[in-house]
Amino acid sequence: MLPQERLQATQNLKLCLIVPKEEVKLEFTVGPGKLAAKEKIYGPVVEALAASPLTIAELNGLPGLKQTPIGSVMEMCLLFIHSGQFHLVSDGGKGEAHEPAERFNQVVLKRAIMGGAHNAMLASPIIGSGVGLNLVQMIATHVIMQQPTIQFDTLVNEVWKSMESQGRRFVKEGRTLESVEENMKELSDRMRNFADRRLPILKMLKVIS
Repeated sequence: MLPQERLQATQNLKLCLIVPKEEVKLEFTVGPGKLAAKEKIYGPVVEALAASPLTIAELNGLPGLKQTPIGSVMEMCLLFIHSGQFHLVSDGGKGEAHEPAERFNQVVLKRAIMGGAHNAMLASPIIGSGVGLNLVQMIATHVIMQQPTIQFDTLVNEVWKSMESQGRRFVKEGRTLESVEENMKELSDRMRNFADRRLPILKMLKVIS
């Protein structure tokens, strides 16, 4: 590609965040050493992507990056992509991939409700790839898809009903939690974390419409 063609293609690449912003790590393993992104500069980048997918050009226009060469911004974004924290937005995000992704996810979630695998991938039409969830998160996702306006306490109860029907219990610090009270407390804590951190990502990625 000619330099100008390469620059234009780079500017138009769109990225999104695929992990909760609170869990983003700014240190990367590069060969035998470590490389750290500056919190002052890339903290706002993470905040911006947590709100909406953005192109490289849009990221380059954020405060703190306006004077940074776009090639340097791209190189740092590649490190975030390689670490599994950013992802390129797929053409499927335009709409035509939504229906098959939803059908696929319904099948995966049905298996989770029926006692399937502890972990699975759900399809995101935004990134044209999968998003990993554990069993409890999949059950919660299934409930939310069926009842989009469900209240938090009701969500916790519905997830517990599904877990209890499968005879599942949480293991914490190497010990299986036997009582309903202990399990409900652990589930409530995990569901709060899911609702505050993971759920917004799933909605942005259109895993949950």
